[in-house]
Amino acid sequence: MKNVYNLFMRPILAASSLFALALLGCGGPSLAGDWTVTNDKLPPGATATANFTSNTFKMDIKAGQGGVNVSITTDGNYTLKGEELSMTTVNSTFDDSQIPAAFKPMVEPAKKAMEEAKGKATTGTVKIEGDTATFIGKDHKGEAVTMTFTKVKK
Repeated sequence: MKNVYNLFMRPILAASSLFALALLGCGGPSLAGDWTVTNDKLPPGATATANFTSNTFKMDIKAGQGGVNVSITTDGNYTLKGEELSMTTVNSTFDDSQIPAAFKPMVEPAKKAMEEAKGKATTGTVKIEGDTATFIGKDHKGEAVTMTFTKVKK
Protein backbone atom coordinates (compact mmCIF):
# COMPACT_ATOMS: atom_id res chain seq x y z
CA MET A 1 0.00 0.00 0.00
CA LYS A 2 2.85 2.39 0.73
CA ASN A 3 4.07 1.93 -2.86
CA VAL A 4 0.69 3.10 -4.15
CA TYR A 5 0.97 6.18 -1.91
CA ASN A 6 4.40 6.89 -3.36
CA LEU A 7 3.18 6.21 -6.89
CA PHE A 8 0.16 8.49 -6.80
CA MET A 9 -0.10 10.66 -3.70
CA ARG A 10 3.39 12.01 -3.13
CA PRO A 11 3.69 13.34 -6.68
CA ILE A 12 0.22 14.83 -6.45
CA LEU A 13 0.91 16.61 -3.20
CA ALA A 14 4.32 17.73 -4.37
CA ALA A 15 2.95 18.99 -7.63
CA SER A 16 -0.01 20.72 -6.10
CA SER A 17 2.33 22.42 -3.66
CA LEU A 18 4.46 23.70 -6.40
CA PHE A 19 2.03 24.59 -9.10
CA ALA A 20 1.17 27.69 -7.18
CA LEU A 21 4.71 28.96 -7.55
CA ALA A 22 4.24 29.62 -11.22
CA LEU A 23 1.93 32.55 -10.66
CA LEU A 24 4.51 34.65 -8.93
CA GLY A 25 3.01 37.81 -10.29
CA CYS A 26 4.05 40.11 -7.47
CA GLY A 27 6.91 42.30 -8.61
CA GLY A 28 8.86 39.70 -10.57
CA PRO A 29 8.49 38.12 -13.96
CA SER A 30 4.94 37.14 -14.82
CA LEU A 31 4.56 33.38 -14.75
CA ALA A 32 0.81 33.24 -15.27
CA GLY A 33 -0.14 30.69 -17.89
CA ASP A 34 0.54 27.05 -18.70
CA TRP A 35 3.45 24.97 -17.40
CA THR A 36 4.80 21.44 -17.59
CA VAL A 37 6.02 20.01 -14.32
CA THR A 38 8.88 17.61 -13.66
CA ASN A 39 9.78 15.91 -10.41
CA ASP A 40 11.72 12.74 -9.63
CA LYS A 41 8.79 11.54 -7.49
CA LEU A 42 6.45 11.32 -10.48
CA PRO A 43 6.19 7.73 -11.69
CA PRO A 44 7.74 6.82 -15.06
CA GLY A 45 5.50 7.89 -17.92
CA ALA A 46 3.43 10.28 -15.79
CA THR A 47 2.70 13.75 -17.12
CA ALA A 48 1.90 16.84 -15.08
CA THR A 49 0.66 20.21 -16.25
CA ALA A 50 -0.37 23.37 -14.45
CA ASN A 51 -2.32 26.50 -15.27
CA PHE A 52 -2.16 29.66 -13.18
CA THR A 53 -4.42 32.69 -13.13
CA SER A 54 -4.51 35.44 -10.51
CA ASN A 55 -3.81 33.81 -7.12
CA THR A 56 -5.23 30.39 -8.02
CA PHE A 57 -3.84 27.30 -9.70
CA LYS A 58 -5.09 24.12 -11.33
CA MET A 59 -2.95 21.09 -12.06
CA ASP A 60 -3.55 17.83 -13.87
CA ILE A 61 -1.55 14.64 -13.47
CA LYS A 62 -1.97 11.56 -15.63
CA ALA A 63 -0.26 8.41 -14.41
CA GLY A 64 -0.42 4.71 -15.11
CA GLN A 65 1.46 1.55 -14.33
CA GLY A 66 0.63 -2.06 -15.04
CA GLY A 67 -2.91 -1.32 -16.20
CA VAL A 68 -3.62 1.02 -13.29
CA ASN A 69 -4.38 4.43 -14.80
CA VAL A 70 -5.47 7.52 -12.91
CA SER A 71 -6.22 11.12 -13.66
CA ILE A 72 -5.83 13.64 -10.85
CA THR A 73 -6.94 17.27 -10.84
CA THR A 74 -6.10 19.64 -8.02
CA ASP A 75 -6.83 23.32 -7.59
CA GLY A 76 -6.28 25.85 -4.86
CA ASN A 77 -4.94 29.21 -3.76
CA TYR A 78 -1.48 30.56 -3.10
CA THR A 79 0.33 33.50 -1.54
CA LEU A 80 3.81 34.66 -2.48
CA LYS A 81 5.91 37.08 -0.45
CA GLY A 82 9.30 37.62 -2.02
CA GLU A 83 10.51 34.10 -2.77
CA GLU A 84 8.37 32.52 -0.03
CA LEU A 85 5.42 30.57 -1.37
CA SER A 86 2.51 29.12 0.59
CA MET A 87 -0.02 27.04 -1.33
CA THR A 88 -3.24 25.49 -0.12
CA THR A 89 -5.21 22.82 -1.98
CA VAL A 90 -8.94 23.53 -2.06
CA ASN A 91 -10.28 20.74 -4.31
CA SER A 92 -8.92 17.45 -5.59
CA THR A 93 -10.46 14.91 -7.93
CA PHE A 94 -9.05 11.41 -8.25
CA ASP A 95 -10.49 9.67 -11.32
CA ASP A 96 -9.97 5.95 -10.93
CA SER A 97 -12.62 4.93 -13.47
CA GLN A 98 -10.00 3.27 -15.69
CA ILE A 99 -8.59 1.17 -12.85
CA PRO A 100 -9.65 -2.48 -12.88
CA ALA A 101 -11.82 -3.36 -9.87
CA ALA A 102 -9.14 -5.63 -8.41
CA PHE A 103 -6.72 -2.66 -8.17
CA LYS A 104 -9.14 -0.08 -6.72
CA PRO A 105 -8.37 -0.97 -3.07
CA MET A 106 -4.71 -0.18 -3.79
CA VAL A 107 -5.45 3.48 -4.57
CA GLU A 108 -7.70 4.11 -1.57
CA PRO A 109 -4.77 5.29 0.64
CA ALA A 110 -3.79 7.82 -2.04
CA LYS A 111 -7.37 9.09 -2.28
CA LYS A 112 -7.58 9.40 1.50
CA ALA A 113 -4.26 11.28 1.63
CA MET A 114 -5.57 13.74 -0.97
CA GLU A 115 -8.58 14.45 1.22
CA GLU A 116 -6.35 14.95 4.26
CA ALA A 117 -4.23 17.49 2.34
CA LYS A 118 -7.19 19.79 1.64
CA GLY A 119 -6.93 23.07 3.50
CA LYS A 120 -3.33 22.47 4.60
CA ALA A 121 -0.44 24.58 3.37
CA THR A 122 2.70 23.55 1.53
CA THR A 123 5.49 26.09 1.82
CA GLY A 124 8.93 26.78 0.40
CA THR A 125 10.99 29.03 -1.84
CA VAL A 126 10.92 29.51 -5.57
CA LYS A 127 13.71 30.64 -7.91
CA ILE A 128 12.75 31.94 -11.33
CA GLU A 129 15.18 31.98 -14.24
CA GLY A 130 13.64 32.83 -17.59
CA ASP A 131 10.99 30.26 -18.49
CA THR A 132 11.96 27.94 -15.62
CA ALA A 133 10.85 28.08 -11.99
CA THR A 134 12.30 25.79 -9.32
CA PHE A 135 10.50 25.19 -6.06
CA ILE A 136 12.14 23.74 -2.96
CA GLY A 137 9.98 23.26 0.10
CA LYS A 138 7.95 20.96 2.30
CA ASP A 139 4.52 19.49 1.75
CA HIS A 140 1.73 19.59 4.33
CA LYS A 141 3.31 16.60 6.10
CA GLY A 142 6.74 18.22 6.29
CA GLU A 143 8.27 16.02 3.57
CA ALA A 144 10.80 17.60 1.20
CA VAL A 145 9.57 18.62 -2.25
CA THR A 146 11.56 19.84 -5.26
CA MET A 147 9.91 20.55 -8.59
CA THR A 148 10.73 22.27 -11.85
CA PHE A 149 8.18 24.16 -13.91
CA THR A 150 8.79 24.95 -17.57
CA LYS A 151 6.67 27.56 -19.31
CA VAL A 152 4.64 26.18 -22.23
CA LYS A 153 5.38 28.24 -25.32
CA LYS A 154 2.38 28.98 -27.52
